Amino acid sequence: KYSGIIPEHFEGENAVKWEVCQSQVKRILKSSDEKKVILVGHALRNDYQVLRYWHPRALTRDTAQFKPFMRPVRNRMLPK
Repeated sequence: KYSGIIPEHFEGENAVKWEVCQSQVKRILKSSDEKKVILVGHALRNDYQVLRYWHPRALTRDTAQFKPFMRPVRNRMLPK
């Protein structure tokens, strides 16, 4: 539903303004004492940079960093 985003999706009268998107993402992902939100995704660093938001590391599951999905290449681990 959310992949394949292109610049045109951010233009026109139906586009969600960046600030609104950022605040909605923060609201959805906000953890509390009663509710811990675990964020699962791939290469989340890219999304974090765009949104200028960093989810707590202990509550993040990034498949790009998950060792069973990695392979050794020249002394470092890369995604398979």
